Amino acid sequence: FAALAIDYRTFGESSGEVRHQVFPLWQVEDFRSGVSYLETRKDVDPGRIGIWGMSFAGGVVLYAAAYDPRIKAVVSQTPVVNGWRWAQGLRTRGEWEKLLNVALVEDRRRRTAGEPSRLIPHSGAMYAAMPFSEPDMAEVDVMREPDGSLPMHVALRVTLESMEKV
Repeated sequence: FAALAIDYRTFGESSGEVRHQVFPLWQVEDFRSGVSYLETRKDVDPGRIGIWGMSFAGGVVLYAAAYDPRIKAVVSQTPVVNGWRWAQGLRTRGEWEKLLNVALVEDRRRRTAGEPSRLIPHSGAMYAAMPFSEPDMAEVDVMREPDGSLPMHVALRVTLESMEKV
């Protein structure tokens, strides 16, 4: 086996600005770019490349594999396959309506005026839950390294525009 672990653009050591944007179609392209890289390696059989994703990434890898014929195998562990339904299920009806009809509308207006998308907290271990209200950030403590730092893949905040893309 040869394995390649990627950081999505705008996360970890990958480049990209604004940081911490969860744009699913960008993530599909990041997987496809990883496949392109693997194809250049002499120690990798390009006819036997597979991809793996869990939760939100589980849906991303399904899409990538359906779209890219070079991907010969896919493991999708507990995939999110309907971002709209998934995101709605994380909130009460009132929170969902406020998110759609207030927060996202206001954020689009901000971006149109040249201002950055508002940053919102993610929900602890539920990485891309992107709640509308401020959660208790102590939930993040379960992901801390022994030295108190957070792993590179953990974003304490994501852009509200990400919710629109999901």
